[in-house]
Parts: sequence; C-alpha cells; structure tokens
Amino acid sequence: MASIRQILDVNRDLAERMNSDFVSLSHDPDDDTLYLTIGEPQEAIAESVKNRLYFRVDPETLKIVSIEIPHASSRLRDDPDLGKFVGWAFSLMTGSTTVRGTEFAEALRQLATA
Repeated sequence: MASIRQILDVNRDLAERMNSDFVSLSHDPDDDTLYLTIGEPQEAIAESVKNRLYFRVDPETLKIVSIEIPHASSRLRDDPDLGKFVGWAFSLMTGSTTVRGTEFAEALRQLATA
C-alpha cells in the first residue's frame, strides 16, 4: 500500500482533473457514505485516511479515482474541514467556484494530514 503523502504528491492535479473530467457526487443513504468519483469507474485500491475518509487510487499510477466518506452525515456536521472540502469539490464539479487547483490540493493535503 502506498503512503498518503505519496498519493497526495501524485495528485497535485486533482482539481484540474475534476474540472476537465466527468465527476459525480453521490450518497448512499443505507450506509451513509458519500462518494466523489472522478472519471469512469475503475478498479482501485482503497487507502484509509485516518479512518475519516478513503482515497480509492489506481494501483499503477496512484491517481485518485474516487474519495469515499463513510458516516457522511455526522462527519460533515462535526468536521468543518471535511465540510469545506466537500463544498469546494461540489463547486469544482459545477464550475461555480474560483478555487484554484493549488488551494484545492492544499485543502486535501490538510484534510489528509490533520
């Protein structure tokens, strides 16, 4: 398994990929998991980020292909950094933001290392 820092280093272009690729945001109410998927669904390995969220990454390139947030309702309510990240992700998806890629990457890095 790759380290979270290694994954973050490889994914500095995540915001740009989210602006140029198909991105979906969905919620499974049965298990209260929020899914942010970038590009077409594909095989991936899951890397736990402090049991807060999971990066699903392409095993060869370590590019993040999705982010999963279990127990999303309580986590988004109780964790302002996570809520801010999801809000920015949604804004990037809809093209309604002025968030720069570097800001988004830094927010993801802080979320993963806090």
